[in-house]
Amino acid sequence: MTNKPMWLLSKLDRSIGFPLRLQRLLENHKIVNLGDLIEKSEMDLLKLRQFGRMSLRQVKGSLANLGLSLKEEQSQQLRSWGVPKA
Repeated sequence: MTNKPMWLLSKLDRSIGFPLRLQRLLENHKIVNLGDLIEKSEMDLLKLRQFGRMSLRQVKGSLANLGLSLKEEQSQQLRSWGVPKA
């Protein structure tokens, strides 16, 4: 049994704002629920194969709608590389 709150175990699907393509992309990288996702930084996600700026914007927008965000680590470095803050 896990100690994570139940909402962290919510699947990433269209009902919480994740397009099917993005959902499948994340699942292919073993990111299957909100808890898995919010433990990742922008840099972690951009390192994933076929995950680019548009996918990052979609993730950040969907999380923002839920009042959540990605791990803050390294976001300053990303902006210096030209990745805008969503």
